[in-house]
Amino acid sequence: MRINLSKWNRVVLFLILFTLFFISPTLAQVIKGNVINESTQAPLAYVHIGVLGKNLGTISREDGSFELTLKDTGPNDTLAFSMIGFENKRMALKAISENFFQVKLKAVSYKLSLITISKSKLIKKSESLKKIGAKSSVSTMSGGNMGWGGEIGIKIRNSGKLLKARKINFKLNTVHSDSVLFRVNFYTIKNDMPKKSILDKEIFVKAYNGETWVSREIGHEGVFFEEDVIVTLETVRIWSSKPMGTALFFKKRIMYESKVYLKESSMAEWKTGEDPKITLNLDVEKYKRKK
Repeated sequence: MRINLSKWNRVVLFLILFTLFFISPTLAQVIKGNVINESTQAPLAYVHIGVLGKNLGTISREDGSFELTLKDTGPNDTLAFSMIGFENKRMALKAISENFFQVKLKAVSYKLSLITISKSKLIKKSESLKKIGAKSSVSTMSGGNMGWGGEIGIKIRNSGKLLKARKINFKLNTVHSDSVLFRVNFYTIKNDMPKKSILDKEIFVKAYNGETWVSREIGHEGVFFEEDVIVTLETVRIWSSKPMGTALFFKKRIMYESKVYLKESSMAEWKTGEDPKITLNLDVEKYKRKK
């Protein structure tokens, strides 16, 4: 049989293009860039970056730079950037024409989403300091020197009292690295899932080598709440002067709160379950409004 090479070549070319069209969105692609403040041009550290609805996320470094590996994504998937105090930014992956690009976030000023309180109209009850929260079994968080935006937390129950968070306390097995930076967040709740942050600025706490019970003052942040909230911890960065693993283990405790809330990366969907677990509580102060 005589083969028409010209026709055969056209068929092969069509098959190659057809295959690339459908497979290329699933191939891994690395994108790099930096995030800056639109008005000041200053780099923005620890911005959440990720593909919406997928477990593909990271955070920006101190100099605003970031790197994200895209896998199993398509051109219509959305890359999102978010940070408290700035407008969210979204772009379709198909709109990214370069492997390195700059993202500018616009600073915003807004009221607390849950409650805005004037301190002059409050009376503190000095006798009311107490701890509220949950104790649970062992939990792990890991992932190199920089985090990828994952959060883990619990529900803090409140029966309608006006409370101010004074301290956050959580238990680690031991901090073996030099130090670890955590980001703390407080969320409103909708359908028993985290909905929206009640903060108007980022809250960071640091744990140091040898610490197990981490207790940090956050009263100066002015976090008030009158309803149940979900409080989360995010591992932002680990500093270590010695070659070592970077896994963090939360200490096992007696369990009386079983449900935990977990987001695996910056833009992943929230999940609930009984594993992993976290030991976390707040020192709070009760307030009442002046009549």
